[in-house]
Amino acid sequence: MDDEEKKLLEYIVSSCKEKKNALDLGCGSGGHSLFLAQKGFLVDSVDSNSKALEGLKERIKVKSVSGVTVINSDIAQFTSDKKYDLIIAVSSLHFFQIQAIKDILARIKNWLVDDGILFLRIFSNKDDEFIKYIKEGRQSAPNEIISPRINKSIHYFSQEEVRELVKNFEVIKLEECKKFADHQPDGQHWHWVFEVIAKKIS
Repeated sequence: MDDEEKKLLEYIVSSCKEKKNALDLGCGSGGHSLFLAQKGFLVDSVDSNSKALEGLKERIKVKSVSGVTVINSDIAQFTSDKKYDLIIAVSSLHFFQIQAIKDILARIKNWLVDDGILFLRIFSNKDDEFIKYIKEGRQSAPNEIISPRINKSIHYFSQEEVRELVKNFEVIKLEECKKFADHQPDGQHWHWVFEVIAKKIS
């Protein structure tokens, strides 16, 4: 995790009224989960990628971090009876169709405490990959394509869609920006994304 990401997370944590329970939806190898645990949160880390979760468990051991509960579950199927002070979904929600994303957001709102904080990072429809897929005729719905690599839908958001998604929250930050990524099989590259920090309205 680079310094810019740490600075962003510091700001998100500072926006939380309480720092008790956090939920990381689509945690991957768990960099954000570990950061939040080190800030004193009890973190539920959810992902359906078993290999990534094994990596997270190893990092927890190596770093001797406590307070992280690793949960193997599809985000769309995940349920909880907990209340969270902070919920993050970093580069994970766009791997669903728009209605599934809206359903997940409705559950997120229910899981948040009053004045709880939500952080989203989701693909923008300005992304070069989306434009390439459109040219290849892979569009399956407005702002949505079927990825030939993973054979599932990816949604690339317009600003209007993002505002609609969080209309029942108080928006603290909504920014469209380019983010560096480094993962297989693409190696180092950039994505256009929206970053949203929002507060649950009591």
